Amino acid sequence: MRLFRKIGRMQRGGGNLSPGNKWMPPEEGCWKCNTDLATGHMNSDWGFGAIVRNERGEYISGIFGRIEPVEQPMLAEAHANKEVLSWLKDCDFDNVIVETEYHALVSREPDN
Repeated sequence: MRLFRKIGRMQRGGGNLSPGNKWMPPEEGCWKCNTDLATGHMNSDWGFGAIVRNERGEYISGIFGRIEPVEQPMLAEAHANKEVLSWLKDCDFDNVIVETEYHALVSREPDN
């Protein structure tokens, strides 16, 4: 089973978005999962959400939840995406393209 084809990033004029900032569907036979994090102040609730769509752009499923506030936004984004990836696996989604708006999370080189 191949759960994830790629993890991409969304940005204006690049990634999988057109210059007009339009969502682009995945290729046939794939799912696309878009994730986002809503941050608050240090003592307020933070939340995340994700939706899965097919190659026709039709809504298939979604998830939302809360995460504990943290000082570094990248840690919050990483935690939110971990929750989304676990959910995708639990739901048996296969061949998924995951997109996030947090560029630093997907472009960071792993520590050796």
